[in-house]
Amino acid sequence: MTRRGTLQRIFEEKMESLLGKTLDPDRKGLRSLTDLLYQHLKDRGSISGQVSELEIRIRDLEQAVTQKNDVIQNLRVEIESSRNIDEVSGLLKRNAFLHKVAMELSRSLRYDFPVSLVLIRFDHLDQYTLLAGRSHRDEAFRAVSRILNISGRRTDVAANVSGDEVGVLLTNTSLDGAVHYAERVRKAIEQNEFPLASRLPQKRLTVCLGVAEAPENMDGAEAFIELAAEQLRQAQSQGENQLSPQVLTGRITLS
Repeated sequence: MTRRGTLQRIFEEKMESLLGKTLDPDRKGLRSLTDLLYQHLKDRGSISGQVSELEIRIRDLEQAVTQKNDVIQNLRVEIESSRNIDEVSGLLKRNAFLHKVAMELSRSLRYDFPVSLVLIRFDHLDQYTLLAGRSHRDEAFRAVSRILNISGRRTDVAANVSGDEVGVLLTNTSLDGAVHYAERVRKAIEQNEFPLASRLPQKRLTVCLGVAEAPENMDGAEAFIELAAEQLRQAQSQGENQLSPQVLTGRITLS
């Protein structure tokens, strides 16, 4: 059988397969179609070669579409993440932080591991802002953000809880571990050289910190933050540069 006859027969079998039935015996209509197809393709190589080429092109296009979809999805994630980031400090915003806290409280209850929270507030922040200006105030928060990144773990979540408070969620961390973490942060901030802080009456810019571990009956993220806020107020009542941990079973873990 000639090359043309072989190719024509291939077309006929394919058409029968697609149509699900045997065509008329003389195959006149089908042969007219295969004649046209053969004439169209014969100058461009074999039919099987063209099919292979088309399959390769289709796979390339599918791969390109998948890659573009991945890029689009990544951009969407970045945009959504940027909406949750405070522009000044680079920390998470409050609402996103509350969502993270709620999730960790749920996981803590389900898998029975501890979760703790640290709240941080600058001492004499208004005085420092009047002295150094708003730009230096913003830089002070960025400096704290950098200190938190250095002092903690990748799983820790830091956020701008309010205009002058920073919160840190410590996953799988007991009160003892949270107190040691908070003490490292307190010392690092105390030793940091903030611009113009030496002009303050206390000659430095410091913070107070409140530390709490979530009890088993913790009633949501807001209540957890309030628990740590109570400890923060307790620390502030003792003066500047203080740390106040939550009392558990009649003991205070800070040595």
